[in-house]
Amino acid sequence: MSLLNVNASLPSQLLVYFLLPTLLLFYSIPMCLGAYLKLCQPGSKALFGAVFPSSTFKGTAQEATWQEVKCPKASVSCGSCAEPSRLSSKALTTAVSPKPIRTTPSRTSPKALQARMTPLDAANNLGVESAQKGRLTGDGLLFNNRIRFTPKRVLQPKTLEELRRIVVAHSPASRVQDGMKPDVVTVISGGHHYEGWSASGQTVIDVSMMKAIRFQSVSGKSLLTVEAGVLMREMWRFLDDNAEGRLFIPSTDCESVSVIGAALCGGLNPFQRSIGLICDHVESFTLVKPDGEVVRVDAQTEPELWWALRGAGSGHFGVVAAATFRVSVRPAEIWGISLRWADDEALAVIQKWGELIPTLDRRMLLQLDLQKGGAIQASGIFTGPKAELEALVSSWGLPSEAELELREHTMTTLWEQFTHNDDAPSRWANTGLLLSRAPSRSLSEELLGLVRQAPKRATVAVALVPGGGAIRDVPINGTAFRWRDYACSMQAIARWTGAEEDAAVLEWVGRVRSLMGVGASDGRAADAHAPADDSHHAHDAHDARQADAHAGQAHGSHVAPLALQPSRASDAARAVHRGIAAGGAIAAHGVRLYAGWAIGTLPLDEALNLTYGEHLPQLISLKARMDADQMFQWPQSIPPSQ
Repeated sequence: MSLLNVNASLPSQLLVYFLLPTLLLFYSIPMCLGAYLKLCQPGSKALFGAVFPSSTFKGTAQEATWQEVKCPKASVSCGSCAEPSRLSSKALTTAVSPKPIRTTPSRTSPKALQARMTPLDAANNLGVESAQKGRLTGDGLLFNNRIRFTPKRVLQPKTLEELRRIVVAHSPASRVQDGMKPDVVTVISGGHHYEGWSASGQTVIDVSMMKAIRFQSVSGKSLLTVEAGVLMREMWRFLDDNAEGRLFIPSTDCESVSVIGAALCGGLNPFQRSIGLICDHVESFTLVKPDGEVVRVDAQTEPELWWALRGAGSGHFGVVAAATFRVSVRPAEIWGISLRWADDEALAVIQKWGELIPTLDRRMLLQLDLQKGGAIQASGIFTGPKAELEALVSSWGLPSEAELELREHTMTTLWEQFTHNDDAPSRWANTGLLLSRAPSRSLSEELLGLVRQAPKRATVAVALVPGGGAIRDVPINGTAFRWRDYACSMQAIARWTGAEEDAAVLEWVGRVRSLMGVGASDGRAADAHAPADDSHHAHDAHDARQADAHAGQAHGSHVAPLALQPSRASDAARAVHRGIAAGGAIAAHGVRLYAGWAIGTLPLDEALNLTYGEHLPQLISLKARMDADQMFQWPQSIPPSQ
């Protein structure tokens, strides 16, 4: 029927000539008005593709434009380049820019947010594949296939505004005002926490879909900004694709670790001796505070938070939505070195390695791997000429019966070396320590004995990695990472596939911990794969929360609740301070803990002392100021003082 048919019925004519134009007008006016207001908004600045009023952030770095792109061939410090850059701002941006946001505080109920944010499958929660993260396990967000948690809800923000609204809606004040009991909230990205505690909250904020990466040049500095969901491999590919391997940021040797997650712990990495920890290259953070306020954190705007986030920033003080890193020009030469010895040389090699590391050239990182069966291998990276590397190796006086292999790396081949298909289904149990000195002869003998006695169906190794070098260029009090003076790290790593092997492997890991005097098994290791009741959860920080106990069950190697009642916070703080004054486990064992290597069997006070040392009182005070209600909390999180 023609729309102009005069014989058409009256209802049809009304529909065509009145209702349809009215509807079109109704929808078009707000859209045009919104676009006009966005363009005319006074004082707005672009950040991550979103529009913010200038008053939202402190400092001036947000005034830089993404279009100011520096040629990667230029010196990082020169600030200009005669050769026009071939890189456009469009080419240097990945992911879809988020929609413009409103910074006016909004009150969105958790139920409305849950519907709008499309949380992961409610039936499986963390037990589903997350395509955005490239997960292959089918077991969800946790890297370790051995550990299970069942949160009440998992929310996946895609933009900074969505993240802010989630935090506001789940703040204790908002929950109480809405007639709901407060939830314990944790934040997850790469999911590599050794105990899986990033997934232990009643509400889990999964930031893995926040994937934007941007490059810019500001005041002569080349800067790379990554959002919270960016993994190491994604940053590697971005730099390789857009800067042809000429630009460089230190990163971990595990491809699926979150870039920001690593920096918040400090950021141990293969280049740590030559250019420092990952956190030493951070220019600023974008933080969503527990009350929903979005702030820029750097040395000028938030000096105490700036200090704390670099080494003690994981899940204590809010949600880090993005971080901006200073980018370096890659070293002119990168050489890989590999040495292998027969089993009977293992003890002599460990002792010689221990003698070398105090004076080791800072351009060299030489890792020692004690492998199952007693084999031993040294592998490392040297950022200098091949001739100097060969001279170094010759001067070491290592046992002569060694196989030596040298290989020059491009950035592509270097990162390929660290690609281990680590998304494949596996059960893991790692324990890591920072040692104040290299292993003694007796300790070396016992470590070799443990490796030779490892469970048959597990892949195990003990890795020794030197500290020193550029790590010590930053003062001990310069960041919250306290142990810049450590001599070497030791990690015992076990990987297997079947749950029936859990008891044997966890018992082996417990023996390694006992050998070092920390975190020995508390007797539940053999039952680690069995469900634990709600009393083993870390969600009981408030009496009000206890009545709203976690709806699911947790599986894995976990301990009794370590979260603190607010009324006990001052007692806990005093106990921690007493432990510091007495030297605690540090004096007894000569070991320290890295924030990214949690040991779940440690009592809270020992874990905090070993991780933060004399920095702990300041961190407790900051927690009290930032999150006194412990909205963000997990079993060994920093407690607030009273």
